Amino acid sequence: MNPIKIDINNYVVSGEGANGFSYNSISDPDEMIKMYNTGYDTHAVVVELEATQKAYSIGLNVPEPGDLITDGQRLGIRFKRIPDKTSFARAIANNPELLEPLAKEFAAMCRKLHSTKCKPGLFDDAKHQFLTLLKADTAFDAMQKEKIADFIKSAPDSDTILHGDMHFGNAVISGPVAPQPAVNRKTLWIDLGSLSTGYYMFDLGMLYIVTHHDQEAFVYENFHFHRDTALKFWENFFPAYLGTDDPSVIQQKEEECRAFAAIKTLLIEFNCGGVLFPHFKKLFFDTILK
Repeated sequence: MNPIKIDINNYVVSGEGANGFSYNSISDPDEMIKMYNTGYDTHAVVVELEATQKAYSIGLNVPEPGDLITDGQRLGIRFKRIPDKTSFARAIANNPELLEPLAKEFAAMCRKLHSTKCKPGLFDDAKHQFLTLLKADTAFDAMQKEKIADFIKSAPDSDTILHGDMHFGNAVISGPVAPQPAVNRKTLWIDLGSLSTGYYMFDLGMLYIVTHHDQEAFVYENFHFHRDTALKFWENFFPAYLGTDDPSVIQQKEEECRAFAAIKTLLIEFNCGGVLFPHFKKLFFDTILK
C-alpha cells in the first residue's frame, strides 16, 4: 500500500492513545484519522487497516475504514468519523453510576463477537499466534515452554472471532452513554490490528489482565479510573458474560481465565520489546506451571 499524503493542519486532535493520536477533519464532519507515533511499526499499521477492512466487509460493528495516509513523518489510517464517540473506559470514568449496566452491555458485545464465525483463514488462528510467540520467547526454559505449548494446544478449536486486545478502552459508544434508551446509539469495536479466531478465553485473558493489574498508575493513565473500579467492572462483567451467578462456576471459569491471561502476556511482552514483567511471569507459575 502506498500512503496518501495529507496536510495535518487540516485536522484537529480529538484523542490520544498509547500508540498515537486521533484527529477530526476541520472541513469534513464525516472524516477522522488515526495517526501513529513516529517510528511505529509500518507493518502493524497496514495489518490494522487490512483487519479493519475485513471486519467491516463481514458486517462487524467497526468504524468504516478508508485510506492509508501519511503526514510526511507518521503513518495513519483514514476512517469515517464516529459521531458523539465515547469509549467504555471514559464513559465509566465520567459516569461511575453506570458501571454495572455498561459492564453488562460490554459483556453482551463480547458474547456477540465471540459467537460470530468467519471463513477459515480470514484472520490468524490464536493458537498458532501464541505458539509462534512462545517459540521466540526467552523467559522460559525448554521444559517450561513445552508445558506452556501443551496448554495452548489443549485450548478448544474455534472459528469464531476474537478481538485480540479486548478491553473497555477498545470499544466505543456512538450516541448517548447510558445503555437505555438506545435511540440513535450504537457500539463499535476499535483498534483491530490483533483480530484473530479461536477460543474465547484468549480474549477474556486480556480483560482479566487490565482489570486485575497491580499498578494503580497504569490503570488510571490508560483508562481514567482507579484499580478498584476496574475490579468492580470485572465483578459485574464476568457473571454477565458467563450467563450465571453460580459462585462455583464463576470460580472455576476465573481460574481458567487466569491461565489464559498468562498466555496473553506473551503478546504483551512481544509488544513491549521482549521484557516479561515480573507480575506477568508470576501468572505462569501460579497457573500453567504450578
